[in-house]
Amino acid sequence: MRLRWITAVLLITAGLTGCIGNLVDGDAAETASTDTEIDAIAPSEEPLFANPQTAPHPAFDYPTFTTLSDDEDMPELWEPIDPASFDTSDLELNHTGEDPGDAEYGSGIAIFGSMVIVPGRSTGSSWVFDISDPENPELVSEFGAPGRDVDTLAFPDGRLYAVFATDSGVVPVWNLTNPEDPAKAAELEPDRGSHNVGVVPGTPLVYNSAGAGGGDTGRVGEGTEGTAIYDFSDPENPELAQDFENGYSCHDISFSIRESMDEYRAYCAGYDVTQIWDIADPADPEVIVDIPVHHGMPDVPATSATPARFSHLALASNDGDTLIVGDETGGGAAPACDAHTSMGPQTASGPVGNLYFYDISDETDPQFQSMLSPDSPALMTDEIQDDPNRATGSCTAHFGRIIPAEDRNVLAIGFYARGVNLVDFTDTSNPEIVDQFNENTNTWDVWFYNGYLVTGDTQRGMDIFTLDGG
Repeated sequence: MRLRWITAVLLITAGLTGCIGNLVDGDAAETASTDTEIDAIAPSEEPLFANPQTAPHPAFDYPTFTTLSDDEDMPELWEPIDPASFDTSDLELNHTGEDPGDAEYGSGIAIFGSMVIVPGRSTGSSWVFDISDPENPELVSEFGAPGRDVDTLAFPDGRLYAVFATDSGVVPVWNLTNPEDPAKAAELEPDRGSHNVGVVPGTPLVYNSAGAGGGDTGRVGEGTEGTAIYDFSDPENPELAQDFENGYSCHDISFSIRESMDEYRAYCAGYDVTQIWDIADPADPEVIVDIPVHHGMPDVPATSATPARFSHLALASNDGDTLIVGDETGGGAAPACDAHTSMGPQTASGPVGNLYFYDISDETDPQFQSMLSPDSPALMTDEIQDDPNRATGSCTAHFGRIIPAEDRNVLAIGFYARGVNLVDFTDTSNPEIVDQFNENTNTWDVWFYNGYLVTGDTQRGMDIFTLDGG
């Protein structure tokens, strides 16, 4: 086992130690033992599939979602699921499996090995499912984490932790080393609260997205907001590594690690702007550019700085040349998706709830290309539609993942009541939806995994799809 990860942990811990002003440890006594007989689990040199969003940062050697090895000592539920073949020239959503009725609510999921962690948000619970047989998922455990978003942190000695964001703004940390018996390990209370959390892939560093503007102001743009970066080298005693003064409190942060090109990026959906960060040193990011919503021209004020239209999601294509920004109009509570409708005296009209596409081949000079939303919107209106496939509720872009393909750019994304959408953006000036599933849906999150799509859905809990249209 190489010693690079040990050296990096010691260096970063020594240089970035600090105290978290509001670390709550009253429940730490519940923590399960983390003793393990596993000496070291090195990440595989070859990823399960191409996905820069979860590729490991080379500063460490921690296993990631896409770089789990075939080590015979690896925990059973760390084993990846068998891949499903699909043809990227003929993509089609086929409903394959669903949770066995345990999850009452699904939001921002996380996948690791054959496990899917489904936060239940307002239910007060979260669930771990075994999807080693994607057609017949099984419940592994239910535990009291009322998360809205979750990410995993895997250690080379076989320990696994889940870091949650919650509506209350605290960040619970749970030990899932034994997923059948999760135990609470710690809880953070970030000064600005927390909307989403993101583990820098393959590292013990967690970036905290503080929400809709962050702090007590509820807004951004004054240059006073920032992003808390935590060091989880000791996950039961995490430390504040840095309060990164990037000027905005991100609504969400995604990653793109392309080591072969020496390119390490994070994308901050910062409400008024979208930022591209250089994370060559993941503990000390640097802002490359601010991209105002939604025209994208740096140094020009945003077209909208209200909850009506804002940067909610930001992620890059696999080649890093296209930036996708999702607009969650009204926080997902209002009718959207280019709607023009009425409910009593209230009216709404588009473009709202869209995906926006930018050419970032020159990161310092992004170029707006196009926008897209489902052409048959899901709305709460005074009139009840007869179309059984026309779901009612909010319709805005939410969370998703890029599908790996050599000759095509495709995004799988949830659009709340408009369900799961496959968006082909190979031609960024003319993106199109190539397939959609929206049967009683309210899809929050979509992950691609070895030829499958796995969702968190507030109506359906969790769903699994294959992609083979042939």
